Amino acid sequence: VLWHVQPCSIGTPFAGGIFRMRLVLGKDFPAVPPKGYFLTKIFHPNVGHKGEICCDVCGPSTFFSLSRQTIKCLLIHPNPESALNEEAGRLLLEDYAEYESRAHPRKSWKFVLKRILKKNASPFGENYCHYFAKANIFLNVFFML
Repeated sequence: VLWHVQPCSIGTPFAGGIFRMRLVLGKDFPAVPPKGYFLTKIFHPNVGHKGEICCDVCGPSTFFSLSRQTIKCLLIHPNPESALNEEAGRLLLEDYAEYESRAHPRKSWKFVLKRILKKNASPFGENYCHYFAKANIFLNVFFML
C-alpha cells in the first residue's frame, strides 16, 4: 500500500511537505501490525535512516484511515524518547532551530527545483507552463521508482 501523506499543521517543520510512504501488511495481518516506511527522505526522530518508522501507531485494531491520521500526528508531535534517528532526537531536545532547519521539506531538491522553475523562465525557450508540466512529470516518475 502506497500513501502520500501531507501534514497540514502550520508551524511544524514538516508543514507543506508531501511524504510518500509504504505500508507493508504481513501474512499475519491483522494479528500482527503492519510495518510503515517513509519512501521520501525525512529527518525525524522516529524515522530511521532507511525510512523505517519507530512507532506502534499501526496496531492490529487500527484502521487504515486512523493509521494515516496517526502518522500525520507523529510528524506533528515527534517522540525523541523512542528515537531511531538519535541525531534528530538530540537536536529536537537541545537545538530546536537546527532540528527545524534540517527537518524542513524545503531542504529537498524537489522543492528547490520547483521553486527555481516558478521564478525563472525556461532555459529551453519553451513557455513556462509547458516546461513546468514536463518537470513535474519527471519528478513524479522519479519519486515513484
